[in-house]
Amino acid sequence: MFSYSSCHGIAGLRVECNTKKGEVVNVPDDVYQKACVTDAQSGLESAERIGFPVMIKASEGGGGKGIRKALDAKSFPSLFQQVLGAAHLF
Repeated sequence: MFSYSSCHGIAGLRVECNTKKGEVVNVPDDVYQKACVTDAQSGLESAERIGFPVMIKASEGGGGKGIRKALDAKSFPSLFQQVLGAAHLF
């Protein structure tokens, strides 16, 4: 078995898992909810903790078309709003 020390960094969280390469990793709901941000301010706080650049993506909708790359704190709020707008279109 492969042991990934960090399968995914979600909003700065680390998820420990033991999987074979290519297997699906199920993230527990409570961990997933801790990783979600619901407004630009909490997203910006997570981005500053993680470090720029960061990718902003809606958890639902958009089909990947709404993904934005924030290079710095100044651009983050408007990019966050763009992602929200794209998610609401679908």
